[in-house]
Amino acid sequence: FHSWTGMVPFALNVACFCLDESPYTKSANQAKAPDGALSVRRQSIPEEFKGSTIVELMKKEGTTLGLTVSGGIDKDGKPRVSNLRQGGIAARSDQLDVGDYIKSVNGINLTKFRHDEIISLLKNVGERVVLEVEYELPPVSVQGSGLIFRTVEVTLHKEGNTFGFVIRGGAHDDRNKSRPVVITCVRPGGPADREGTIKPGDRLLSVDGIRLLGTTHAEAMSILKQCGQEATLLVEYDVSVMDSVATASGPLLVEVAKTPGAALGVALTTSMCCNKQVIVIDKIKSASIADRCGALHVGDHILSIDGTSMEYCTLAEATQFLANAADNVKLEILPHHQTRLALKGPEHAALVSSSFSPTSMSAYSLSSLNMGTLPRSLYSTSPRGTMMRRRMKKKDFKSSLSLASSTVGLAGQVVHTETTEVVLTADPIVGFGIQLQGSVFATETLSSPPLISYIESDSPAERCGVLQIGDRIVAINGVPTEDSTFDEANQLLRDSSITNKVTLEIEFDVAESVIPSSGTFHVKLPKKHNVELGITISSPSSRKPGDPLVISDIKKGSVAHRTGTLELGDKLLAIDNIRLDNCSMEDAVQILQHCEDLVKLKIRKDEDNSGISNEPIADSCGFSGFLEHRVIILYLNFILQQGGEVPCDCLRA
Repeated sequence: FHSWTGMVPFALNVACFCLDESPYTKSANQAKAPDGALSVRRQSIPEEFKGSTIVELMKKEGTTLGLTVSGGIDKDGKPRVSNLRQGGIAARSDQLDVGDYIKSVNGINLTKFRHDEIISLLKNVGERVVLEVEYELPPVSVQGSGLIFRTVEVTLHKEGNTFGFVIRGGAHDDRNKSRPVVITCVRPGGPADREGTIKPGDRLLSVDGIRLLGTTHAEAMSILKQCGQEATLLVEYDVSVMDSVATASGPLLVEVAKTPGAALGVALTTSMCCNKQVIVIDKIKSASIADRCGALHVGDHILSIDGTSMEYCTLAEATQFLANAADNVKLEILPHHQTRLALKGPEHAALVSSSFSPTSMSAYSLSSLNMGTLPRSLYSTSPRGTMMRRRMKKKDFKSSLSLASSTVGLAGQVVHTETTEVVLTADPIVGFGIQLQGSVFATETLSSPPLISYIESDSPAERCGVLQIGDRIVAINGVPTEDSTFDEANQLLRDSSITNKVTLEIEFDVAESVIPSSGTFHVKLPKKHNVELGITISSPSSRKPGDPLVISDIKKGSVAHRTGTLELGDKLLAIDNIRLDNCSMEDAVQILQHCEDLVKLKIRKDEDNSGISNEPIADSCGFSGFLEHRVIILYLNFILQQGGEVPCDCLRA
């Protein structure tokens, strides 16, 4: 934290915090680390901190468990789990954690086995694998030492026979080894991770009303396995006590670390303070990152987000800035007790306004929301209809947001919105591969379509080449989302996973690029492995040596389509500076497939095949009076980049 008195900063004696980190988050991170990453850890667990469990895994003949084991009598260390392959049998069992020691395999003690013998045994042990595992007992959280405990109920749906987290601890004959049942690892992409509430280090108090206090680790595991496909878990979590926030005499800078795609858990509203509108924290979701950090409270004024002042921002803009915030979110706040002082007199109002500094809007990618598609009201209080009534709505449902008009996006880019339909077939491991973001409270009616907040790497959602983070989900299997709750939208996705197929109607932004009717220019497209750019190349039947290839199709919603620059009939002259005049169509496709992260296309447009509408975009001076000034600037930039000259009359315009 930092505090400002007027404009003079001074540091508060409060440690920085990282909200998604705990003694256990290393397990999830180390799942992708090389074997040597764990070598610095101690070679054995002291007896007073040692726990043990039996892990039973089933695998088919010829398959692997998906775990990497380090150590052996020739490797100066006991056999230890050093990596769990994402999607592998061992990882999805939710019984093992990186760092666990393996004492025996199917009753065979590994104490005197070499490393290669251990690997061979695991490969050839058969379909049923029983591991005797030792693990380090979780530390004990003490309430009052800068922490308070809170509880939250979480409803999860099983995937296979697990909820996507590893538990450790439980009651023990030795009182010194007794622990609460602690969640030490939340598997990425699993049910608990997708729901988002549970974090490593949380304590599991009950499952469907069955209390776990006094149960052993084996008993707790049995209760979790035997409960139904849906269960309500009572979870206890830590909340930091930030005395410096309560005693602060002015604005604070709060830096919050979060994992990519995670929501902060804050709902904003507006309030009047000293005859001006301010952005205020309206609600904080239980067990969210914002709740756990202990620095944010209902009623706090948000003065800036990642350095961008909220003084001139609307509620919708502030909400979008928060949703698009980086992994380390910097919030300048005026604590709620200070806001009450600000209302008492103008001398306090001066303190508030002094912390504002008008700054330019932060830049966003073309897939970010534009101003015309931001929520009309963040949390609607209108009564919600039943799911059945929404299913009866017309199939030709269109978003209430305008799809025809162009607007200026947050990056100053002129954009318009379009919709398209995407059909995804679920992957047996990662499902569809998308996570949604809606209102902070999952049972509130959505006043605008939920957003795609996360796309799993190499999932059906990524491989389709159409979906991007920030896209709005207008309908799921024909059911509109805008009048449903966030829970109901997620339930539609879960229901679709049963049939392994889902149809999404999405709304996305397309750049309103000013395109000349003819000429040569370059287009840069970001490219991901196994994801198509969205263009189809054809070779005209009349093509002669030296003639260019032609773009004959552009996939709607693809990276190529969203640039707003490429059109059917465009001539493709080069890819990454490799000329195509003497290349066959097959050669060009191969070149495209082997391109790196950024593909540079050299395009030529001819008068006879341009996709420009018949409406004039320029008069004799170069522009028509009806053009938006931002469009004019874009067009001038284009002319200058091509080495052209701009008439003085145009500059006056």
